[in-house]
Amino acid sequence: MAKQVRTENWRDNKAQMERSIPVFNALAESENVESHRALGQLAFALKERAVPDYAGALDNLSKAISLRNKESATGFALYEFNRAVCLINLDGGFKNNQASDTNAQNNIIADLRIAFADLQLNDRLQRNAKERGDRDIITIRKWLIVNRLSADSISPNLKWIDSI
Repeated sequence: MAKQVRTENWRDNKAQMERSIPVFNALAESENVESHRALGQLAFALKERAVPDYAGALDNLSKAISLRNKESATGFALYEFNRAVCLINLDGGFKNNQASDTNAQNNIIADLRIAFADLQLNDRLQRNAKERGDRDIITIRKWLIVNRLSADSISPNLKWIDSI
C-alpha cells in the first residue's frame, strides 16, 4: 500500500506521498532487510519530498544498488538514474554553475550510462519529459551543458534530451 501511495502521489500530492516515508523507513531499518526494493522506495520518496532529501535518497539508492547487485537481480536502472540526479543536486560545483570535479563527473556519467542503456527506462523518461516536462531531465540537461558534455557522449539513446 505504501508503494501505491508513493507511486500515485509523488508528482502532484507531495504531502500524501510523504506519508509513505515512515513505512519505507521502518522496512529499510529492519535488521532483516534483504531486498533492495524497500530501500529503493524509501530513496524515491526522500528524493521527491516537497523539500527533497537528496543526501538521504543517495544513501538509500547506493544501498539498494548494492543489494540488487548482490542478489544478481536485473533491471531497476531507475536506481542509477535517480542516484545521478541526487549526485548532481548535491554537487557544489553545479550549484555554483561550475563544472563538477572529475570524480563527481565520473560517478554521474557512470550512473547515467547505466540508466540510459535500459531502453525501456529511456523510452519512459523520454515520453514523460515530452508529455509533462520533467525536473530531473532538465537538471541533467543543465548539468551536461555546465560540464560541456554532449548527450551523445553519455549514451546515443540520450540524444533526445537536447529537444527538451
